[in-house]
Amino acid sequence: MTAVLIALIIPEEVPSLLAVLGLLFCWELHDVEVRQGHIQPKNLQAYLIALRTELPSLRIDLPSIRIDLPAMGARPTLYLYMARNDPRTCRLCRAAHAHVFSGRTPWEAGARIRCEDQFGCRCVIIPLEGRWAATKQLLNELNSQRGPVQLSEEDIHNLIRQGRIGKIADHDHLALKLLSAMLLEETKPQAALNYYNQALAQATEGHPTLIRAAAYIRSAEFFEQSGHFEDALQVTRNFFKEFTDKERDRFLTKPQYDGMVARRNRLIRSLMRSPDT
Repeated sequence: MTAVLIALIIPEEVPSLLAVLGLLFCWELHDVEVRQGHIQPKNLQAYLIALRTELPSLRIDLPSIRIDLPAMGARPTLYLYMARNDPRTCRLCRAAHAHVFSGRTPWEAGARIRCEDQFGCRCVIIPLEGRWAATKQLLNELNSQRGPVQLSEEDIHNLIRQGRIGKIADHDHLALKLLSAMLLEETKPQAALNYYNQALAQATEGHPTLIRAAAYIRSAEFFEQSGHFEDALQVTRNFFKEFTDKERDRFLTKPQYDGMVARRNRLIRSLMRSPDT
């Protein structure tokens, strides 16, 4: 009788990958239990916060795979979904406009964009740190109703006013400047233009990537709609210089990126047809 020996060769990185997946599954199960009220997370959070100085973030590198996990013990960030208010805006973006929600990563926040516009999405998500009075109140509302909170335009104006008199982080100041520009586009376009110029000048590497992306996307859209085609094209080109493939995949959705590609092509065609160019 001939014995057939079958050798099973397991790549050396597989056990590590399975361990990572098991850890992620345990964390997700714990999060579900917390949301359902079966686990009170205070003790766990205190333990994780104590580790932050030694392990502020966790990055796991394996061949052809990388997993970035959020900072241990980090507070949820507030995210405000802002869509364009015009006939071209799709039904999904229109329904999500001015909703505020919480999340722990920009990737998680970006998943909220499900635009149906064939030319790409013009919506942005504005992050707020959530450590001052008005944002803490919003976090409490989110925790109590376990879902997004719909804000009116007056609510956003009040948020901006409270941010001006409160002690807030620099990137929250920039976020509120962007929100001010969006609200002024129809009534005070010159003021909106000034705010966008200031936001683009201040949106440096020291600010969250979502804020910089929002500054590019909304200002390019506004410049184009206002007839400032050369300015719009320059902003769009700067956007592509900054958002390489790596940055794009981590912080932008495909509809957002496709929208900027469509805008660049449209602007180039418009400027080529212009008699002044």
